[in-house]
Amino acid sequence: MNTKTEWHRAPDFAEFAEALGVPTDCIMAALPGPKKATVLYTAEPDEHGFDPDEPILCAYLARDADGILRTTDVPIRLALTWADIEADIERAMEKFDDRA
Repeated sequence: MNTKTEWHRAPDFAEFAEALGVPTDCIMAALPGPKKATVLYTAEPDEHGFDPDEPILCAYLARDADGILRTTDVPIRLALTWADIEADIERAMEKFDDRA
């Protein structure tokens, strides 16, 4: 699978965040299409920030008759957490540091 990857700022995810009822900084990734989108996100953090054990969620969105993005089903709870992502990043950075 060859997926185009781009970095975007939080405001670029506003429509997805609104459809999911979370702040834009909870959106981790989005694969948008003209009528549908797949979004990875987390629940809104509490006053202590993001919990390392917070699960990553996957939602499928589609445009309704008025063109507004809506969830098409119950979000899927992935077996992936913030702690997993942070550990993967740390391993990748160690490999990068070893090459420097």
